[in-house]
Amino acid sequence: MEATRPIILLLSLMVLGQTKAESGSSNITSNVIARFEASSGLDLRQSSQIPFQCTSPGAKSCLDCGRYPFCASAGNTAYEISCGSRQVCENAGAGGNGICLPFNDARVSQCRCDARYVDDPFDATGNKYLTCLVGGEPILSQCPTGQVFDFTNEVCSTTAANIICTDNGVFSLTCSQGYFCSGPQAVPLILQCLSGELFDASQGGCVPQNAVTIPPFACGTEDGAVVDNLECDAFRVCMAGTEQGTGKNCCPTGQVFSGELMRCTTDPSIVTCPQLHPCDNTVYTYTCSGSGTPITNPPIPPITPGPGTGTGVNCSAPTCSSNGAFPYTSDCKRFYYCSGGRFFIQKCTTRLYFDSTQRVCTTLEKLTGCACI
Repeated sequence: MEATRPIILLLSLMVLGQTKAESGSSNITSNVIARFEASSGLDLRQSSQIPFQCTSPGAKSCLDCGRYPFCASAGNTAYEISCGSRQVCENAGAGGNGICLPFNDARVSQCRCDARYVDDPFDATGNKYLTCLVGGEPILSQCPTGQVFDFTNEVCSTTAANIICTDNGVFSLTCSQGYFCSGPQAVPLILQCLSGELFDASQGGCVPQNAVTIPPFACGTEDGAVVDNLECDAFRVCMAGTEQGTGKNCCPTGQVFSGELMRCTTDPSIVTCPQLHPCDNTVYTYTCSGSGTPITNPPIPPITPGPGTGTGVNCSAPTCSSNGAFPYTSDCKRFYYCSGGRFFIQKCTTRLYFDSTQRVCTTLEKLTGCACI
């Protein structure tokens, strides 16, 4: 019996030490909660807990425009802090973490209303958005499961939900609809054309129907035999800017006309034939019927980013003289996209910023310019 007393004593001390450690940890957690409740005026007993990887205590970055997580201690759950009426979440708290602010607070930059509908920049799924009332008050809104908000048509849509952005650019869906991606994993902006317009990714969006048709033939400054505007195996004769003869002249069967050689040839590899736009449904009249008329419907290439146009002057006044993405206001996360003379205010997703030089959303370390600052 005497021999077992040291062992029992040791075990008792270990249990006591563990109990004290647990008590100390509990006290630390209680202190963290007490300080947060005192500073925020919130009662965490009224907040639900959500799955969240907590590595340290404290508030964390916004989950969306209406919520942020608060970690009482390290673990796999956090308290879900929901902002109150007329408030939005903003990463303006200590350490750049979430805090609820009045929607009209000067520190609000991410969840700010400056259009009828605004993307929720903290929600990478595209499922959530803000409905903006008169005066700029935002109403947190959410599309049904499997849908995202289509800012062009101002409705929730399954079309955009089925699109995954893998790169920056403008891409075609149909002859009247396409989409813009500001970068990999971005929420696609659906671009819907109006009546009388066609979607042309190579021109950055919606364009008038006559912008994709083959223009009528007209003589230029070159005299002699010149290529036809439509058929590979035809040519015209021009003199002093005026067409001579009765119109098209056809090459012999099996030959095409070379503008460089100024004659018909049996080598089609040296000739670039006119190509119809995939959405051009114009009925053209073909005079020549030789084999050298390979009019095809080529794929539409995506638009490539051009040089930035922001100068820091009037950046907050969107103007759409051309299709494309442009910087907007002094906030580097925001930009507007033009298609067919109409603009759509957008935001880069979490941790991305709009580069006014490359005109894409990119990470902070790759940012080369934010011209509206």
